[in-house]
Amino acid sequence: MLKFRSVMLVYVLVLSLLGLVACGEASTATPLPTATVPVATPTIAPTATATPIPATATPAPTPTLVPTATPIPPTSTPKPTATPIPTPTPLPPTATPNVQATQAAQAAATAAVQQKATANAQATVAALPKPQTFSGNSDKVITGVKLTSGPARFVMSYSGSRNFIVQFLDSNGETVALAANTIGAYQGTVYVPVASSNSYAIQVQATGNWKIDVLDNLVLSQENTAPGPVYKGHGDSAILIAIPKEGLNIFKMTHNGKRNFIVQIISAKDGSMAALLANVIGSYNGEKAQRAEQGNYFFQVQADGDWTVEIA
Repeated sequence: MLKFRSVMLVYVLVLSLLGLVACGEASTATPLPTATVPVATPTIAPTATATPIPATATPAPTPTLVPTATPIPPTSTPKPTATPIPTPTPLPPTATPNVQATQAAQAAATAAVQQKATANAQATVAALPKPQTFSGNSDKVITGVKLTSGPARFVMSYSGSRNFIVQFLDSNGETVALAANTIGAYQGTVYVPVASSNSYAIQVQATGNWKIDVLDNLVLSQENTAPGPVYKGHGDSAILIAIPKEGLNIFKMTHNGKRNFIVQIISAKDGSMAALLANVIGSYNGEKAQRAEQGNYFFQVQADGDWTVEIA
């Protein structure tokens, strides 16, 4: 812009000088008498003024904003959980003298209770009726045999050569049971029923020495059952057995004698016959199915040889 103005100023000065020169020449010449012809003033063609082009300022590039990174808080790594160390089971503290004294007192009290229980059991056994023993060497009637209700056991032996007959009678003289009826030497055991607690009698027929032990039901009730399920014996036998299950039971029996082989199950409550399993003469090998309730029973075998009974 300043350059343009300087050019224009020089141009105007030049034009002014030219004008002055022209004026000087005219004053020296002789004026003509004719009319003054006006000198046309030269029209100065206007110099085209260059329109200044405003300098377009190139806009400075807007700086691209760099996005500020949002700070991510660091994730704290969890500390490993410490595995708990098992706590050792504390040993019981050593008993103090007071605790020891208490334990000793308790042990003494327990021993006293056990001793008393043993004494009571022994007293109970001692209070049980003792076996009643009778003996002789010929015919005899025994009276005043006191028994409680339930089965009683007769354990008998005989050394004669003729009949040996033992009858169990009630107070009226009626035969309650035939305990023995054999010829010659004999040794055996049988159960007889006792209907009620009362006084009974025993009639013996014999020609030789004999002995009878009578065991009351109260004594029998304290016995343990014989080990089973196979039972063995010789001759007449009476034992306490346990039938293991309710319902059908199978009894397998053998006998190698020559005379009667009779097997009965007797009620432990009243001495009555609960079942007749066998009633034969001579050797035998057979089975019998019998329904029975589970529990203890008296087992009566009449035989003159070896026998076996198995419960299956």
